[in-house]
Amino acid sequence: MELTLIRHSIPDYTKLSENDSTYLPTKAHLSEEGIFLAENNFKNIDFSENEIILCSPFQRALDTSSVLTKFIDIPIFIEEDLHEWLPDKKFKYQIKDIKPLYRDYVNNNGVGVNTIWETDLEVKARVYNVLNKYNNYDNIIIVAHSRLFKICFGLNKCDFASINKIHWERGFWNWKLLKKSALQEEPAEEKQLHLTL
Repeated sequence: MELTLIRHSIPDYTKLSENDSTYLPTKAHLSEEGIFLAENNFKNIDFSENEIILCSPFQRALDTSSVLTKFIDIPIFIEEDLHEWLPDKKFKYQIKDIKPLYRDYVNNNGVGVNTIWETDLEVKARVYNVLNKYNNYDNIIIVAHSRLFKICFGLNKCDFASINKIHWERGFWNWKLLKKSALQEEPAEEKQLHLTL
C-alpha cells in the first residue's frame, strides 16, 4: 500500500479565544496564505494513482482536503481517529494550557500511564487501526497533522501543505520514506520500522 501523507496548510488562529473552555484550535480554518500555499504545492503534483483521501476531522485538515479536490476527484473519508495528538484526551482545558501539557509530554518522551495527554502508543494504535480498515486499497492520501506523522511515520520535519510518500506492508508496519517531500529533489532518506499489531 502506497500512502501519500499531506500535512494541513497554514491555519488562522486569530479568531480563537485564549479563555475559551473548549479546544478551539480544532475549529481553525486555513488562512488566505494557507489556501494559496496548498494550491501552489498541489497544482503540479500527479495524484492520479490515488484511490481515496482519508482526512482528519480538524477543520484545518478538512479545508486542506477541500483544496486538494480541485486537483483530484476521488472520495474523501473523514476519520475521527486521524486527529492531531491531544494535549488533553478529555478536551477539558484552555488554549493557555497546551504548552505546559506539551512540555510534560516531551519531557516524558511520549510515554506514560494514566496521563492527561495522549501517549505515542495511543496515537499509533488509533492511526494503525484506521489504516487497517482500508487494506483493500493500494494508494491512499492521508491529510492530517505533523505530530501524528512524526509519531507514526517518523517524519521529523513536515512543513505546512507538504507531501510525503511511504510504503506500508499490510498487517504490520514496515515502511520506507520514499520521498522527504514531493517538492524536493534531494535524495530520499530511507527508514524502516517493524511493529507487530
